Amino acid sequence: MKEELEKLEEFKSPDPQVRCNAFYELFGDSEKSKLMHSQLYKKTTKEVYDLLGKPSHVFVLEHKGVKWLRVDYQFEVCPSAASKEEREAWEKGWQFAPMIFFRNGVSVPFKVMVKELELFRYQAIPENLQFKAGGSFP
Repeated sequence: MKEELEKLEEFKSPDPQVRCNAFYELFGDSEKSKLMHSQLYKKTTKEVYDLLGKPSHVFVLEHKGVKWLRVDYQFEVCPSAASKEEREAWEKGWQFAPMIFFRNGVSVPFKVMVKELELFRYQAIPENLQFKAGGSFP
């Protein structure tokens, strides 16, 4: 339990490397990350804010009576545990920027948003289905 509490503090750390590393552990490609990330689903915007702190960007999309939010946490440092490929990409300008999607204030997996908005039908996303900067979080 103590380790989990320390990790919660790391998500809000003023040290960008510590915070980036905590997010990378949560949003990375490992099986542990996928399990941890799945625990964010079905949480409200306030619950996610309380866990992860202030995001870098908030975007909103309203479609067919549903308010979608996309919350981005963007990092200007490379995660310490980044793969060789990610490190090379970072050197070329890539930034680690995990996103969380909310449907009417409750977090959902990316694939739920894609399915509900039927984004798979389009090669280029139409203007009316594009997220716009703004919205409030939490």
